[in-house]
Amino acid sequence: MKKTLDRLSQSSENTNPKIRQMDKDFEAWKTSRKQNDFFKYLQELKRLRDEEAIQLAQIKSQENLQLAKIKSKYLQDHIIAVTEFHKNIAEDLITIDRKRKMSLSDEDIDQEEQELKPTSTEVRYFKKRLLDLNCDSDNCIEDESDVEKSDYSDEELDNIDSFSFDEWVDTCNRERWTLRNGEKVRDVLLRMTRKAIDKSNELKKMEAKTLSTIRLRLGLSSIIDLSSEFEGGMHAWFGQDWEDLKVRCSHKIKFEVRKFKGDILSDIIKIEELCTSFKYWEARAHLLDKIKERPSDDTHRQVLKTIDMLLENPYSFIDKEGRKKNLTEVEYIMKVAGPILDIIFSSDHDIVYLKWGETTSKPTISRKIDLRVLTVDSDTVLSHSEFARKATPLKIIKGRSKCLRTNKCILDQYLMNDLPEEAVEDSTIFGLQSAGLEGQLFAIDLLDEGLYFSLNGPTFRFPAVLNNIEVLRSSLEILYLFKEKAINKAKYLSCNDNNQIAKILKSRSITKKPQHSKMNYIKKTYFTPKETLRNEIRNLHSNDWHLI
Repeated sequence: MKKTLDRLSQSSENTNPKIRQMDKDFEAWKTSRKQNDFFKYLQELKRLRDEEAIQLAQIKSQENLQLAKIKSKYLQDHIIAVTEFHKNIAEDLITIDRKRKMSLSDEDIDQEEQELKPTSTEVRYFKKRLLDLNCDSDNCIEDESDVEKSDYSDEELDNIDSFSFDEWVDTCNRERWTLRNGEKVRDVLLRMTRKAIDKSNELKKMEAKTLSTIRLRLGLSSIIDLSSEFEGGMHAWFGQDWEDLKVRCSHKIKFEVRKFKGDILSDIIKIEELCTSFKYWEARAHLLDKIKERPSDDTHRQVLKTIDMLLENPYSFIDKEGRKKNLTEVEYIMKVAGPILDIIFSSDHDIVYLKWGETTSKPTISRKIDLRVLTVDSDTVLSHSEFARKATPLKIIKGRSKCLRTNKCILDQYLMNDLPEEAVEDSTIFGLQSAGLEGQLFAIDLLDEGLYFSLNGPTFRFPAVLNNIEVLRSSLEILYLFKEKAINKAKYLSCNDNNQIAKILKSRSITKKPQHSKMNYIKKTYFTPKETLRNEIRNLHSNDWHLI
């Protein structure tokens, strides 16, 4: 009771006299030891505590009320200030517009107002943004086409009517690649592209029309995609000559994957054996011991670091019950593709660097790309790669068409340099196409005048669970080939302009024109104009196309 009296005397000044009196009475009671007085004082103490609680509640209520009034007044003042600010801006704009119209004729004003009106496509896009609509890209064909249509720049054609098929017509009579019947390969490509334009206009089903359009985009870009073996793919254009073309191109476009060996291979095998036996802690301990030894070889250290990243978080792609996680495209990149490629390229950061996240570049008409590999000294693009959340037929086929055309642009830009003959022979551009945990290496090269060929490379897969980690070995070997090819291109380019003094004194007007043979082989690349997919087919069909 003594402690309670002390606590009450400290809580409120109003009750101090009463508390002091009760304290005296309590001391008197201890002397007299009268039980009735004790209960009387106890009841009085309880009453005082109740009064104290009521007073505290009233004070808190008053404070909350005052705070609410202050916030309300501040909000009203802020709204008035913002409204006044917008009103002043509107008045200024009206004044400026009035002065401008006074200096222009009526005809000029009408023309300017017409130009400022948004197009139906812009209005539709704005409404979609405003309502925050979301269409699943794996199931919505129109959303897939919007991806291609949204990546425009001022350099792109505004109207397909200004686009002439004559730009792609072959006028060279030199000896060329031919088929078994003696017909030139490029002649067949042009003829079948023209037929694809006609056929696309007749198709009713949207998906079939889209696939047909994908083929003609490649044809108009002078690309023969030797991986196009799906139903209705480019393989149907060349019939029995298809396999001959693949064999012939495989001698020029090579995927020479180097296998791991020595200490790297022995460490990988040891970790694989432990993981397949579900001895994850032992595998991690062995791995950390090897990392502490700091191998002198860059590749060895990078491989160990990559495996450690996967062992550190075994539940990146599945939960503890073994169910697959529903990850987005960005999450797949952040969890596996991005970190692994960053590790692989880390030892050559002074030569090349990686640019992630739907960036654009001038050589590809500002098409959005998931991953670009660029040189450090001149920001020259060396490769484009695409990543997706899920592999669906339409998404993969459209993604490959886009990758081939953007990498063709990179190849054309690369060949416009004064390169040594060795670099010209090794001009193949390599790229990656990935969906989820699976991916494939592909390549494109200019092998004849106006004939670009693309081949599929080896496939790779990242492990979803640690007991399946053996698939990582071949995947890393493929990615190191991808890195090697990009580094080689960067080194060829740096031979000419690595000296800063020479770069300053070198005049652009007298730059030496490339003398290699492939310089004359280059043809233009076709990208979809600012039209819907349906309008694109109709305009292509309505134009007066002529083949020579």
